[in-house]
Amino acid sequence: MYNPFETINSRLSNIESLLLDLKHGNEQIAIADKAHFTKREAAAELSCSVPMIDKLIQQGRLDKVKVGAKVLIPREGIERILALTKKGRTMQSNIIQPRKVSLISESKDTKFRAQLKIVYESFLKTPCTMKELSIKTGIDRSNICWLIRDLRNNNKIAIYKR
Repeated sequence: MYNPFETINSRLSNIESLLLDLKHGNEQIAIADKAHFTKREAAAELSCSVPMIDKLIQQGRLDKVKVGAKVLIPREGIERILALTKKGRTMQSNIIQPRKVSLISESKDTKFRAQLKIVYESFLKTPCTMKELSIKTGIDRSNICWLIRDLRNNNKIAIYKR
């Protein structure tokens, strides 16, 4: 006769042995016997998020195979990254380049102020359209619109019509 407790007991002993192997690192964790994984499956295997998988693909650290609209990741790429993480390297350290240290602090506020000064001085030299100013200074036209709004609100510039 079938005894459900024997099945439960055998499954629990399997789980216990897997946990002990994980704890002591006696065996390498075997990846499922699949040749290709979806992004979500790859993220689960690598214990990361799907956007992280996208970053790995974009940076060329992880290969991809497109099948129609579906993106599949080969098992070899996942094993390579798992090997790198076992060596002590993290996925983040492989992707993110170290920031260049600058003596000049460039936050959004200082960039905004610098652009504001350039726009104001350019309009003082020669009146022009926003598009002409964008081409001349290299500042995005949308940013120039915001900067002009601020300059007009502070009565620094006025609209000139011929």
